[in-house]
Amino acid sequence: MSGSITGLKGTGHGSSAKVLAVVVTWNRKHLLEQCLRAILGQSRAVNGIILIDNNSTDGTPEFLMAAGLLSDARIIYKRFSKNEGPAAGFTAGFAEAMSQGFHWLWVMDDDVVPEADALHHLIQAFEANFADPRSVGFLSSLVVDPQGCAMNVPEIDFQPMPTGYPGWNQLLGQGMVKVRQATFVSILFPSTTLEDFGLPKKSFYMWGEDSDYTLSISQKRPCYQVGLSRAVHYRASASSPGVTKERDPARIPLLYYFYRNQLYLRRRYYQRRQFLSQLVESLKAVWFALTTRPFTVSRARAVLLGVIAGFFFNPILPESTDIVTTQMGERLDSEVE
Repeated sequence: MSGSITGLKGTGHGSSAKVLAVVVTWNRKHLLEQCLRAILGQSRAVNGIILIDNNSTDGTPEFLMAAGLLSDARIIYKRFSKNEGPAAGFTAGFAEAMSQGFHWLWVMDDDVVPEADALHHLIQAFEANFADPRSVGFLSSLVVDPQGCAMNVPEIDFQPMPTGYPGWNQLLGQGMVKVRQATFVSILFPSTTLEDFGLPKKSFYMWGEDSDYTLSISQKRPCYQVGLSRAVHYRASASSPGVTKERDPARIPLLYYFYRNQLYLRRRYYQRRQFLSQLVESLKAVWFALTTRPFTVSRARAVLLGVIAGFFFNPILPESTDIVTTQMGERLDSEVE
């Protein structure tokens, strides 16, 4: 995708730079409130929050209205008519941001609570080290769980410099590490990244759209984690997804997307040996699903079909940014008054 972000000029330096946040939510209204208030309370203020509701069924719009958040003009609330999955939510949020115009886009899930200076440190890291927004693809925060343990750890970029040495530590003195892949958990994109790389691919559904997007960017543009920028991720489980850990029957069918997407990512962005290693792990998961009690057809089906699909999956880049008006309703003040 090419083009320009609507209506804004300049490099995005200084306090005049327009910053929008994108948050995708589904049935986490209490955590969502903490997330939104943390964003609105940043020492480096945001200009707006695009909130994408994946058709929550827990009374999210009524709760937010009672809390005074939907009456805040800085929050643009959009709601899917059905749950389209996190990937579609982020795709819609990015598209809405492009229509609004911005210099910086700060992205996170609804169970992320950034520290009060998290955004300040992300933007300061850029301003202290770069002049051109195209000098970086993204900047991500250091993410921990509520106990302070590491979560959403990005993959370090070991790509060699012309000297032959990897350049991941070139800005270590500035508290920055060059990374290859990161998640949509307190991650900051300059507008030029969306201009040049387009939108995340909604066909991932979940578990992979952020890896795909960041891996595609870091192939062509340096990207960094900023150590001083911190966020807490209140995810229900600190462990990575997988059939050996998942106990919620409602989430078992979703394992299809995890195994499909993981194989695709290894096939698309990694060396053959890394793909084969992932394939071995996936086959172990199939064996576990088929042989471990209590056996369930849904578990075995999700894992087996996901592994098979991983060989053929070809995610499609959205053709248009007009998905917001075609798939979602507008702000829902009239529904919750």
